[in-house]
Amino acid sequence: MPALWEIHRDPKHFPEPKEFKPERFLDSGGKFVENPAMVAFGVGKRECLGKVLAKQETFLFMACLLHQFRFMPSNEGTMPSLEGILAATYVTKPFKFRVERRLLQMEHVGRMCA
Repeated sequence: MPALWEIHRDPKHFPEPKEFKPERFLDSGGKFVENPAMVAFGVGKRECLGKVLAKQETFLFMACLLHQFRFMPSNEGTMPSLEGILAATYVTKPFKFRVERRLLQMEHVGRMCA
C-alpha cells in the first residue's frame, strides 16, 4: 500500500504542503486542474474501479451540504489543526465546529438536495 500521506505532502508536488490551499488545484481562470501527484484512488492497474462514481457522489454530497449549510469554527478565528494522529491511516485530531442553515431565496431549491 502506498504511503499516500507522504506522497500528498511532498513539497516537490505540493508547495507548502502543511498549508490549506485549495487554490493549488485551480488555474488562473478558476477552473480545476488535475494534479498527477494526487493519487487518492491509486494508480495504474491498482486504481479504484469506482473512482469516477466516488468522485461524482462526493461532489454531489458536498455541494448539497455547502448549498444548505455554513460550516464555521466553533470559536471565531480559530481553525482546526492540520496535524493528525497516525494509526492505520492518518486521521485528524478531534475538533468542534458550528453548522448554520443557510436562508435560501427560493423554496424549491431546498428540495434539490433532499
